[in-house]
Amino acid sequence: MSAGAYSVERALSLLAGGKAAEVEHMAAAVLRGGHDPVWATVLGLSLGAQGRHADAAALFRALAEREPAVPEHRINLGNAYLHLGEPENARASFAAAERSGLDGVEFRLGYGLALLACGAPEQARVHLAAAFRLGPAADTALPYAQCLCELERFDQAARIVAGLRPAALTARQREALAWVYAQTGQDRAACELYQALLEACPDRGDLRVDFALLLERINRLEDAETQLAHPSVLHGRASATRSLACARVARRRQRYEEASAWLEQGLALGPNPALTAVLNFELAKAYEAQRREDRVMRALRTAHAALDEALKSRSIAQADLGWLGERLQQPAPREWRRPFADASPADPVFLVGFPRSGTTLLENVLDSHPGLAALDEWPALETAIEALRPVARLAAAATADVVSARKRYWAEVAQRMPLDPAVRLVDKYPLYLTRLPYIARLFPEAKLVVLLRHPCDCVLSCYMQSFGVNGGAASFSSLERAADTYAAVMAYWNEQRHRVELPAHVLRYEDLVADFDGEIARVLAFLGLAWAEGMGRYRTAKAERGERIRTPSYHQVVEPVHRHASERWRRYRAYFSERTLETLAPFAREYGYTVD
Repeated sequence: MSAGAYSVERALSLLAGGKAAEVEHMAAAVLRGGHDPVWATVLGLSLGAQGRHADAAALFRALAEREPAVPEHRINLGNAYLHLGEPENARASFAAAERSGLDGVEFRLGYGLALLACGAPEQARVHLAAAFRLGPAADTALPYAQCLCELERFDQAARIVAGLRPAALTARQREALAWVYAQTGQDRAACELYQALLEACPDRGDLRVDFALLLERINRLEDAETQLAHPSVLHGRASATRSLACARVARRRQRYEEASAWLEQGLALGPNPALTAVLNFELAKAYEAQRREDRVMRALRTAHAALDEALKSRSIAQADLGWLGERLQQPAPREWRRPFADASPADPVFLVGFPRSGTTLLENVLDSHPGLAALDEWPALETAIEALRPVARLAAAATADVVSARKRYWAEVAQRMPLDPAVRLVDKYPLYLTRLPYIARLFPEAKLVVLLRHPCDCVLSCYMQSFGVNGGAASFSSLERAADTYAAVMAYWNEQRHRVELPAHVLRYEDLVADFDGEIARVLAFLGLAWAEGMGRYRTAKAERGERIRTPSYHQVVEPVHRHASERWRRYRAYFSERTLETLAPFAREYGYTVD
């Protein structure tokens, strides 16, 4: 039969209408009369639409070999490889198409998906962003947002999917949107979408596992357990993600041996480096609770090695401490202390300290006071700093420039929370400890609350914690590197605090847990406030408001205050090199601790 007997347009219309088998017969009939590249392509598309991706790949591979100058064959082949779960082959196919100078939504989207599946999200981002610009629809928005989440650009990802309506999406697209919602902290929307998806497909164990991970993250443990107890999970396919979800819930319920067993099972499945790192960090927590220090340190070494491999494969450069060079060399000028009359809210309270020093606990306590509202680890100050960099410009900045930067700061805060003139902002971001010159210039009436903790405990806790892609993981990849980071940051604080005249209240984590009410009363007095009714419910306040605790210590904040973490480093004393202890000893002495 000749090609003219059938219409390609009609075939494509039938294909779009879900009649792939009919299109296959039509194309096969035409091709019995001889080779026709257009109809061969239609045949390949019909095979793929029926889930016969291996057959489709074989056909497109033959077409690419027969007509190497036609890049569309490489695109179709790349898409077939993606469906087959062969991302490296897909990547090679799209790269070959790129050499032909091809562009367009289909090419950019497919190439971006292949790169993302190969664990190269930064390279994928370039193509997926281009696809989204060329065709801003759900097909391009969701993969682009997923890529941004992999790069921990959560706010940008949330903006990309903001206009999508779940009711207008396919089931697969709704699954992707639920995942993006969960990653970007849109917890209520994510929960509603997961529940709707599971009502339609109750036996999707993989969806229940994803849902359980979200529920645990927002401290809804009983609901997470319900999802993991469903037969589709209990008797479903083993996966590293299922092991992670079950382990986290078991650890939260203090079933530590069960948690470590789940994690070891997940690691035996050979997950990718990023997931290997997550599982080993979690395994270290389970072993820590069992007081098996040797296994803790073994798991952490594996975790950091896997994280380093993941970062390198993703071509993600880790930030060093170069920004500490932005420092005052002389005391801040007297004119910096003049308050601004620009109708902005009262200057914030900045809650700072070295990471893992207990700032999240203190932030949640202060946030429960009706006269305070906390901005939980959102780098709003960085937007203002960008306008005033470097410090050399900061000293010379005109009043109008500073006022403009202040407005940028408050506009950024307003995107995260309502501004109430009767409520003072608590901006909790631990490493704003290294932003003192900017705080002094922008907010002359700001107050600092500084939380200290034994340097060895800070360093150990940072080494035990995964800080993610953008969290400066390289700075904490060993105890020695973590100690060097601590020394650089705290030396900066010790130097710069004497060059700005901002009122600061300094307290120690160990004193806070030993005399909780007394230390909180002293912080409140420093802020000109008294203890308020309801502050005792700080552990549940955010959950009652449906808000997420954004930091890695989300699970610790909802637990009663205890002293377990104080002096924990002594159990690991054998793993601290003499050089590490020598690095930390001067700071320990200055803050009233010992390293003996």
